[in-house]
This record gives sequence, C-alpha cells and structure tokens, in this order.
Amino acid sequence: MARDNTLRVMSTEGLDSLDPQMSVFTGAFEVIADFTDGLKQLSPDGTTVNALCADERVSADGLTYTYTLRSDAFWSNGDPVTAEDFVFAWRRVVDPNSGSRSPYLFTDIAHIKNAAKVLAGDLPPSSFGITAIDSKTLQVQLSQPVPYFDDLLTLPSFYPVNEAFFQRCGNLFATSPDTLLSNGAFLVSDYTPLASHISLVKNPTYYDAQRIALSGLEYQTILDPGQALMNFENGDLDVITLSGDQIEMVQDDSEYHTYKSGTFWYLSLNISGSKEMGNLDLRRALSFAIDRKSLTQDVTADGSTPLYSAVPPSLSFDRNGVDFTSEDATPTLWCGLNEAKAQYYFAKAQEALGEEKIALTLLVDSAQVQQNVAVVIKSELETAFPSLVVSIKVEPKKQRVQDMFDGNYDVVLTRWTPTYPDPTATLNLFVDGSIYNTGKWHNDTFNTLMQRCISGSLVTQPEERWGALQRAEDLLMENCVIIPLYEQSHAILLNKRVSGLSFHSLGIARVYKDVVLH
Repeated sequence: MARDNTLRVMSTEGLDSLDPQMSVFTGAFEVIADFTDGLKQLSPDGTTVNALCADERVSADGLTYTYTLRSDAFWSNGDPVTAEDFVFAWRRVVDPNSGSRSPYLFTDIAHIKNAAKVLAGDLPPSSFGITAIDSKTLQVQLSQPVPYFDDLLTLPSFYPVNEAFFQRCGNLFATSPDTLLSNGAFLVSDYTPLASHISLVKNPTYYDAQRIALSGLEYQTILDPGQALMNFENGDLDVITLSGDQIEMVQDDSEYHTYKSGTFWYLSLNISGSKEMGNLDLRRALSFAIDRKSLTQDVTADGSTPLYSAVPPSLSFDRNGVDFTSEDATPTLWCGLNEAKAQYYFAKAQEALGEEKIALTLLVDSAQVQQNVAVVIKSELETAFPSLVVSIKVEPKKQRVQDMFDGNYDVVLTRWTPTYPDPTATLNLFVDGSIYNTGKWHNDTFNTLMQRCISGSLVTQPEERWGALQRAEDLLMENCVIIPLYEQSHAILLNKRVSGLSFHSLGIARVYKDVVLH
C-alpha cells in the first residue's frame, strides 16, 4: 500500500529533459505538467480549461488572443508569474540556436505571427507575435485563425519560464531540483537526468493547493514488466503498465483497467539514407508481410488495435461528425497482410536492387514490449522472405531517438502521439523541413497539398481541405513512407485506494491533480 499519501507511479521510459521547451517525450510532458502550469490545462473529462489564465478575449477575426494572468500565481522562489515569462519561453522555441524540436508547433500549427521568419533568422525576436502588454496581460497574434489554439496551450512547449532564474542556471537549467522552478501543483524534490526515479512533493504555494490531496508523487522507471508487477504486489507501486502474458493473468482483477493512449506505433523507413529503404517495392513488401492483428492480440495484448493508416481513428472529425479514419480497423489498398502482394513487391525489389540477399537493421527501444514486437516483426519478415535478414539493434530510448534524428538507421520502431485534433497532427510530420521526417521523404504534390491545408487557400474551406488532407494521406500510404502497426492502449493495474486519476489521448497523458488515496 502507498505510504505518506504519496502516489508511486511506474514510468516505462526515461526522461529526455524537464525543460518545457526542449522536451519531446510524452513521459517527460507528464512530469513537467506535474510542477508547471501553462495558460490552459486539461480538465478530467479532457476539455481545455483555464490554468494560469484568469480571463481571455479573442478578436472577431480570430487573430488576436489576449490573456489576463491570475494574480495569485507565483513561482516557487516567490516571484509572481508574469506575461514576460511567456514571452521569454515562447521566444526560446523559435530561436534558431536554441536546439528546440518544437518550433513546428509555433510556425505550422499555432501559426503565431512571424514565427517562421524569426526561426529562419529573417526577423528579430521582437517581431514574434507575442507581447507582454503589462506584467499580467499577454497578447498573442496569429497569422490565420486556429480553432484549436487554446488546446495547444496545455502542452509544455507553451509553458512559461522565469527568465532571471533561467539565466542564473545557464546550461544547468532543469537538470536538478535546484535548477527547476515550479508554479504548479508539485515541486521537484529529487531528480538527476540519468536517474531511474524522480520525486515530487505538494507545492504549498500553488494557487489551487486546496485541490491537491496528494502529499507527493514518485516515478520509478522500470523497463522489466515482471519487476513492475512484483513492486505493485509488494505495495511499492500504485500504478503500473502491463504487457503480454501479465494481462491474461490479472485481467479479471478489480484493479485492472485499460484506456486508449492516443499514441500509435509505426516503422519509420530511412528512405534517403538507406539504399534498401529507398526502394519503394521493398517498403511495400515489408508492409504487406506484417500481421498487425497478431502483434496486438499475441504480443502487446493490452487492448491495442491494428492500424492501417497514417491518421489514427478518433483523432479528427468533420463538421458532420464523420471520423477522418473509420474506427473499423481494416486493411487498406496499400497497408495490410497480403502474402501475394508481399512476394510480388519483394521480387521486384530484388531485381531493382540487384541483390538476392537483403539485410536490414531494425532499431528499437530497450523497453521489453518494444523488443517483443521487434522479435515478432523480424520473424514474420524472415519467414515471408527467406533471403531477407533482419538484425535487431536495441538502444535506450534517448539514444534511439537521437540515432533516428541523425539518420543512423534502416528501419526504426517508433511512435507518435498527436497533440491536437486535426489530421495535420500526424501528416505534417512528413513535409519537407520537418525534423520528424527523419527518412527525408520528398514529394512535391504532398508538400503542396499540406501547404494549402495548413496556411494556404484551403484553410477557410473545410470541405475542400478535408478532401485534400485525405489525398495527402493517400500519397503517404501509396509511397509507403511509414508502416503503421497499431494504436496503443494501456493496460494498467491501479491501486484500489486510488481515485481521481484522469487519462487523456491528446496532450498530457495522465493528470494527478485530483488524485485521492483513500
């Protein structure tokens, strides 16, 4: 059982950073949201509500947002949270020298005025469309209306940073409790970047402190599901993620729960950096040889569902409530188990490459479930194609992500969690210039369609835009830029003493502000 009113949570991955403008890991997003509030937050039902924002005004043309900050919001060093904190933080993201991987959120998604030109170095930071009118009034100017703009403000990339504190910390910012400030529900009390645990305690000066029943949170990074289950049974963990055979063992337990994560897993293919993956026929052959139902039923076994598209179901709906991707998960023209097509395209690839024997390396995270998925994919591919050899390379997630960004791979098992309810939340990953287009795929028609949908002529024509986005996805799938595998669900054990833990498929995955230990 949990002790000292502290909730103990299993984390399945290490943290890349607790710097809100630098982090890209979903697990780190969750922790950052534990100790930092932005203008907006997710309510338990997943809707976007005020956090540091006390009042909001939007101009009639949808281009100017004016936020009044709470007067009772303070940093943990006693400084008030100010509009200048947001200006400083947001400018960091579009600083071309900052190293942030989130500029696209400001340039292509939020469409903040002049973001792209500031990022390119063509305009000074003062031209960026965010202004502190006074210490408690923040104004944001957009280049076009963005109906989901407030939803984006729940993400850490849009959180504030105290500039004076940041400057004092220098390169050590966000690397220890002493180099972190909180304005949120909890304070970081124990953390080092390479440690397997992080501890937080309740923030007594939080403006909504009466809402927080927990005295603290403790995350433990555990890659071995068996060890996690043992810790749960011993009372050392209150929340754990299950996988594989564990689920069959405990699925009738009252503490067993499942929920959709919003994350989908896929194979990213190094189209420009690998001779083999540059061959379209080989990419298609691999996709047609993978049994996604087997992966979800026999390997993950956690409620995850096969995925045959680049845009997962339930992400985005048109004005009539029609899902961009049907919940009815069925194979599509270019994606799905099809032995005849697999053999046809593999033979064409062998001829085009001039290679009878083909060797590929599959890069995966060190987490056990990902290794299990990789082993099955390797087996299915080598069974389908006896002249194919697939070598599995296992790395800690942080190194795997770095190798992916550096282009050091043939095929990589990776994931994406959309952060806003629009098809561009995934399709935009693959345009020219996107850092997430790690395979460096290029297609003029795709780029043009996306530009028209994101910032061009179709922005104000919803029906035409919807059709253009469907054509863009068709191009992505026809060219087999990625191989979709499954949409992830989480199977968990949750201590029966715990109530009030909310789960979300967009943005922050888990929120602990309303948790009570009974």
